[in-house]
Formats: sequence, structure tokens, C-alpha cells
Amino acid sequence: GSPGVAIGHSVVVYPTADLDAVPDEDASDITAEIKHFEVSIASVREDIKLVGLRLSAKLRPEEQALFDVYLGMLDDNALAGEVTRLIREGKAAQSALRKVIKDYASHFELMSDAYLRERAIDIKDLGTRILGYLQQSDKSVSTFPDDTILVSNELTATMLGEVPVEKLKGLVSIKGSGSSHVAILARAMGIPTVMGLIDVPLSQLDKKELIVDGY
Repeated sequence: GSPGVAIGHSVVVYPTADLDAVPDEDASDITAEIKHFEVSIASVREDIKLVGLRLSAKLRPEEQALFDVYLGMLDDNALAGEVTRLIREGKAAQSALRKVIKDYASHFELMSDAYLRERAIDIKDLGTRILGYLQQSDKSVSTFPDDTILVSNELTATMLGEVPVEKLKGLVSIKGSGSSHVAILARAMGIPTVMGLIDVPLSQLDKKELIVDGY
């Protein structure tokens, strides 16, 4: 993902919610469902702006623009608009969100271009974050050691931005490739990163001393 070597202590991060577990349900109050969805979208927008701001000192304008892409996906004429349309047709907000995210992600996963295929990760990350607010999940606050190695099944740019920049020493992602947004940001920031560690037991990697060899 990104060259270099880092030694530090791992912090495993998990998604805040599970889209696959959302049942197919109809809305009992369409107006209330739309309002709840709009509030959740606004919360995710604020999160992304905060992450972009936190990383801004380390990134060039072209890397910073990745967060504008995220915000663009949340526009009414993109992902958010599709979900709202399904809610108006009678779907519950969580069910509508799951369907739109699955459709978008499947579309990207079928693309021949590796960079575009990786956008499915970004779509699912946004969907998971919106779902977390729809379900009003408590956001657990992680504590990060001064030599944090951030580890996840599928690292995303927004996960990376939640760690204080001065504490982030390395990245490990079980899934993903060098063309993911995380890898692009890691290279820009000079953070050693390993992507695509198939079959590594994620549950056994938390709070361990790790060496990340980006070579």
C-alpha cells in the first residue's frame, strides 16, 4: 500500500453498523423516516468534513479532494436522493439505504478498472456510517497510543482520519489494494501500509506490538 517500515501498537477498528443485517421493511411514517435519514446524512457530512480538516495539513489539494468526492456521493442528486426516493415509495429508511448501497457497490465491483472497483469500499463505508446514525449507535471512542498501527478488515479514508495524525505510524488492512483511497492517502502522508492480508485473524491482532513492512 505504502512503502516504509513502522513499529507500534495495534488498534483494531470495526464498522459501526452492519448493512447486511438490515431487514426489508416498509415505512410506517414516511415523513418521519425522511427526516431521520436527512439528519443522519447531515451528521455523516459533518464527520467527513472534520476528518478532511484533521488531515488537511498533511495532504496536497488533490488528495484532500477525495473527501469532496465522499461529500458529493451524499448529495440529493446521488446516493442520498436515491434513498429518499425509495422512502417516498414506502420503504423504511434503513431498508432503502441497504438497497441503494448494495446496488451502488455491486455496480463498482463489476468494473474492470482497479481504481473504480475500489470505490465500492468507499460506498459501503458511507452506507455503514449513515446506518450507524439511523440506528443511533453509540460511537465508541477509541484511545490511540502514541505509536498507533491502525488495523481493520477493510480500512477506509474516514477511519484513518479519526486517529490524531501525530499518533498514526502504520496501517494494516485485511482487504483492499494499493489503489484504494486509504493507500493513496497513506502514500501522500508517508505512512507505511500493508493491504490485502488474506486470512489473517483480525480478532487476534488488537493491542499487539506490530512491525509493518511496507516494502
